[in-house]
Order: sequence, then C-alpha cells, then structure tokens
Amino acid sequence: MDENRNSESFVTLEEAAKILGLSTGTLYQYTHRKTITYYKPNGRKVYFKIKDLMAFMEKGRRASIDEIKEQAVQDTLKI
Repeated sequence: MDENRNSESFVTLEEAAKILGLSTGTLYQYTHRKTITYYKPNGRKVYFKIKDLMAFMEKGRRASIDEIKEQAVQDTLKI
C-alpha cells in the first residue's frame, strides 16, 4: 500500500483484500452480504476507504486473558 495514503483514501478490491489478508473472492462475498462497508460508484468497480477496513478489523478484536480477568474483577466489585 502507498505510504502517502491516509485513512480517507480509497483502495480497490484487490488492494483491500491484500490489506485484510483475504482473497478477493472472500472480500467480494463480504460486500455481497453487506458485512463490510464499500463504495460502488456508477454501479461498477468496488472501492473501500482505508478507515472502513481498519474498523472492520477492529470489530473482530478478541480480549486477552488478562483483560477478561480484569473485567471479571470489575464486574465482581459492582455487585
């Protein structure tokens, strides 16, 4: 990916797939299912904003064991 791009920059389906580590087919399925935000000007090629790709990745975040334990302690103290 070009280092001069910012989070508002658009990338192609191929570039987005590379950023996310997915095949283009899988990413296209995500667009079809509306699992990921995308842009399709003139009903043709599919584009993505880099910030939308990063938001998609962050939705898949899993807490570490330490975070889960800390949350359990906090929840216990609320009782």
